[in-house]
Amino acid sequence: MTSTYQVTLTPAPKDEADIRFDPLPPALIAHMQQQRAQVAALVASAFPTVPVQWPLPPSTLQRVVDAVLIDHDDCDGWEALGVAFGDCLAQRVPELAWTQVTDAWGVDAVLRYGDANIMVSAGTLLIKRVEEGETIEINHLLETLEEFVIQQARKSS
Repeated sequence: MTSTYQVTLTPAPKDEADIRFDPLPPALIAHMQQQRAQVAALVASAFPTVPVQWPLPPSTLQRVVDAVLIDHDDCDGWEALGVAFGDCLAQRVPELAWTQVTDAWGVDAVLRYGDANIMVSAGTLLIKRVEEGETIEINHLLETLEEFVIQQARKSS
């Protein structure tokens, strides 16, 4: 049985002075590569017949979620899956690219739409849903985010 849930999305704060975007520093790039390798190893171990291609297809990401391969309280694991999810989203919306953001919430790797203040924190998005006990439906999230990002981009242009 599939349960549905509301995806609440909010645009970035309007005050651009509160947000700074920078290229990903080498240490963060290396960390994200380790996260990708962690997810790839998890997939290869749990599903030996599934090819590990990057970005991982949504169906493979969903299999990781459905098989409960990441513990509920494993924030690092969910953040790593968030990088894989973000790579998948960036493939669907080519204007999205990984960048480092500094804002009121701290410093994080996010997907940013072009030069706009439209961003997706893919890891946090998954972690928050796990914390709330929500069902994670990868395709639903991808479709909703794609629609949201494109809608916000039209509004800001």
